Amino acid sequence: MWGFHDRVLALRRAVNCMMTTSNHHIKSFRRRWQHQQATILHSSCGLILDDEEWDKEWEFLVRVSSLTPRFLGEDCLGAGTEAGAPPNPSTSSIYESLDEFHVFVLAHVIKRPILVVADPFLHDCEGMALSPVPFRGVYLPLERSPEDCCPSLLLLAYNLGHFCALVPTESKLLSENFECWCFCFACMYVCVIVSTFIYLSGL
Repeated sequence: MWGFHDRVLALRRAVNCMMTTSNHHIKSFRRRWQHQQATILHSSCGLILDDEEWDKEWEFLVRVSSLTPRFLGEDCLGAGTEAGAPPNPSTSSIYESLDEFHVFVLAHVIKRPILVVADPFLHDCEGMALSPVPFRGVYLPLERSPEDCCPSLLLLAYNLGHFCALVPTESKLLSENFECWCFCFACMYVCVIVSTFIYLSGL
């Protein structure tokens, strides 16, 4: 298994491009994101946002996925460089943190499911829970045609603010557990389809 450091931010560029130039995906992405966020806000604290507030939240979500770097000690998003300018690793190596929705968009970029393994909470050095980690879960390219997607999962681990790939040390291990992975993925996919059907039936 080979890998390389995405120093030119090709995947980040692709995610931002899909969120800004693909009209079909922009509408479907925003619909899914807004429904999820509205459910979370209403159930957790009873908040209901108006259209203007939703527009601002969406604009911020798109803006943080851009190639505009964030320098150390600066609070202003993207200060000191033009939007869309190519990154300069020597002077601009710190970028805005992405969230779980950007992982969902990435699944559509690479056209394959993404499984993120992570602890439910971020812990300090003494083991105390500091904040919840929202990244763990399965991200399916639901807005892509199944015929265009790769059925194999991309396995990632998220820990201490960083992602890393999970790969077997031997090909034999992958072949032995392949049927198990396929069964688990099929079960999760069925759950998503059933949940979507229940939601649409209630509209």
